[in-house]
Amino acid sequence: MRFIEQFKKSVYGPEFYQGLFRRPLSFSFGYFYSLVLVLSLVLTAVFSVRLIPALNAFIANFGPSVLASFPDNLVIELKDGKASSNREGPVVIKIPEAYRGNVLKKGSEVAVENILVVDTESEFTLERFRGASTRLYLTRDSIAFQGERGNLQISRLSDFPNTTLNKERLRSFVRTIERFSLWLSPLMVILLMALFVFLFSLKLSYLAFAALLVWAFLKLRGADAGYMKAYQIGLHAISVGLVVDTVAFFYAPFSRVPFLFTALLLGTVLINIKGGTPPEAVPEAVPAS
Repeated sequence: MRFIEQFKKSVYGPEFYQGLFRRPLSFSFGYFYSLVLVLSLVLTAVFSVRLIPALNAFIANFGPSVLASFPDNLVIELKDGKASSNREGPVVIKIPEAYRGNVLKKGSEVAVENILVVDTESEFTLERFRGASTRLYLTRDSIAFQGERGNLQISRLSDFPNTTLNKERLRSFVRTIERFSLWLSPLMVILLMALFVFLFSLKLSYLAFAALLVWAFLKLRGADAGYMKAYQIGLHAISVGLVVDTVAFFYAPFSRVPFLFTALLLGTVLINIKGGTPPEAVPEAVPAS
């Protein structure tokens, strides 16, 4: 396969690198994005296998569990920036038992027991919120949300449109989410693929600076053909670094060896550029007008 041969020679192929001086820049961009697509497909396949079944199971089970926890006769009305309910006193909607362990797991900075506490007879105070042990806290004129790390966001209800929430409305919402889940798997695959291609493409910006180092190295080797040729050589020499980054992403996603990527790039240039006067570079073909 042509791509595999180009990859092998991009890792080690002095004659191949010598030939790059005669190749147009578009040839190397074509190779770079072929490699990016292959690596993105690998990452997408692995993450899809891990995430999609778990997410589909969560959507299929969590919604009905929350629906079962919602009181049958509870009606919450939001009108003109004020909330009211047909129940006296705070109404507590607990996190379903099957998911409570995930929320209260060790290592979570904030452990909560409830999804929603409705207290439309009171105004928001930090003391009431802390005592509610909840993610969402609805009061007469505001709604508060607490994130996994304890960050607190408070929104005024005057920013929300008038609406009514009851069990039937919630059931309709859950059914909509379940119908959407049929499209979730292919949509997630597309989004993951696009995300990884984008992330790999950011290396082109890095290469704009790294090419200066490659250019300086080519000058020392007596093979100077200009900055753009140095950039083109970098599009191939970056191959080892991209593969190492991909493998490291699985085993140590948050660990990075300083300057390893640059060292691999320059090391690849070192073993493949033998020096000497480069052949005359062939410019990009310009389409006839």
